[in-house]
Amino acid sequence: YYEYVEDTNYPQSIDLLDGNSNIIILRTFSKIYGLAGLRVGYGVGSPEIIELLNKARPPFNVNSLAQAAALASLEDKDQVDRSKILVREGKEFLYSNLRRLKIFFIPTQANFILIKLGKKAKDVAAKLLKKGIIVRGMGAYNLPHYIRVTIGTKPQNEEFIKNLQTILSSRQEGFNNCH
Repeated sequence: YYEYVEDTNYPQSIDLLDGNSNIIILRTFSKIYGLAGLRVGYGVGSPEIIELLNKARPPFNVNSLAQAAALASLEDKDQVDRSKILVREGKEFLYSNLRRLKIFFIPTQANFILIKLGKKAKDVAAKLLKKGIIVRGMGAYNLPHYIRVTIGTKPQNEEFIKNLQTILSSRQEGFNNCH
């Protein structure tokens, strides 16, 4: 998710390669480049590590279509800029609405937000799914009181907030138990 980072204090992992031949940095084209279905990414590391990986790598491990799409996406700086703007504006919208609703969330440098809904997180996720809004319950990550919400387009974010508010308002415990 490093492409989304705007915090100037965020450490640059690429700097770890200097003097550390035992590190490999993995990156994906799934997120900001929008190529999730193609399963393409890359690694940066010392020549020794790359050589070892190449020995273990099966032939044709990335198809030519995925390779062409990845190369083309690197040339499309406008798409990356649009994605960054979309996520930045989406975060601001979601942050302000979650604050307005007094719902705790964890600020992010990525394209998703963790939102704390207390013991009802799993139930809220299921109700959102019935409304066609896919969020991820975080119980498998030992965060059972949280859901993970990917930042979407403005209409998607508006629809999420509207439905979240409706679901929480209809529950007996309301918003107060989210913290």
